[in-house]
Amino acid sequence: MLDLGANVHCDWRNLVEFAVMGDAFAKAVLGLNAPSIGFLNVGSEELKGDERLKVAAEILKESPLSKQFYGFVEGHDITAGTTDIVVTDGFTGNVALKAGEGALKLAFTLV
Repeated sequence: MLDLGANVHCDWRNLVEFAVMGDAFAKAVLGLNAPSIGFLNVGSEELKGDERLKVAAEILKESPLSKQFYGFVEGHDITAGTTDIVVTDGFTGNVALKAGEGALKLAFTLV
């Protein structure tokens, strides 16, 4: 998952760059030939999300990564494995990470 807090304010260029970095990492370190890429969004529908997400998605659809670009994913897709790579800005990514950590701590406490 990229970005988890380093860049709170990201524009469409940053999101595209994170997708490229995630692709390179997944290929080099995880050994995936064609990792799937998704942008974390408020819904999976193309009409949802802010302008920077929509622009970044259009650019990936026209890039060499187009066959790997899944589209928009939601929070539950992070752990479901819907895509190999989840791209988001630092604010949203950090909130998702902390929420996941909190849910895991709660689950261990209840068990």
